[in-house]
Amino acid sequence: MDLDKRILRKNTRNGTYIGIHLEPGTILHNGDIFQDDNTNVLIKQLPEKTLSIKRTALDRIDALVLLGHIVGNIHRLISIPDVIITSPIQSDTEKPH
Repeated sequence: MDLDKRILRKNTRNGTYIGIHLEPGTILHNGDIFQDDNTNVLIKQLPEKTLSIKRTALDRIDALVLLGHIVGNIHRLISIPDVIITSPIQSDTEKPH
């Protein structure tokens, strides 16, 4: 979830605190490497929970309204490939009932 942020502050695996400030429009990708004079930082995307909805379930207007409500309220990215809509979530409480 953090790969799309312009300003990122994290502790590395060995406990070193780092801050990254990116130019507008720059998005980090798994495997990117930041370097300075004596340090390399490898960007590793950790697995995250996601909410996935098959598009065949979206033929009903009530399903579309529910999806819009859920995604709009959690303010997260959404991926819409050919078959499944996916949005990251932070906890199971964000899943629809």
